[in-house]
Amino acid sequence: MLDKELHLPPLFTDSNGSKVQHDVLNGRAKFLQYEREPGVWIYRQLIPGSCKYLTGRLGIVLLADALVQVTDLCNTKRMAMDS
Repeated sequence: MLDKELHLPPLFTDSNGSKVQHDVLNGRAKFLQYEREPGVWIYRQLIPGSCKYLTGRLGIVLLADALVQVTDLCNTKRMAMDS
């Protein structure tokens, strides 16, 4: 049986060539920007034991605002997983 590959869109890179992404929840999740939507922050967390992600869209916000919003989004997603 072949392993399924995750086909994710390419990440947006800044002017230095670095991927625009940040770890949250002590590395258990990331928030990032995709190449197709630069400036729009996306929350992404791999569901343990699967090849699926929990995702959420933060929208177009400044990095500092995204850091605050991602905590609320993580808590909301975690509560949805538990129910």
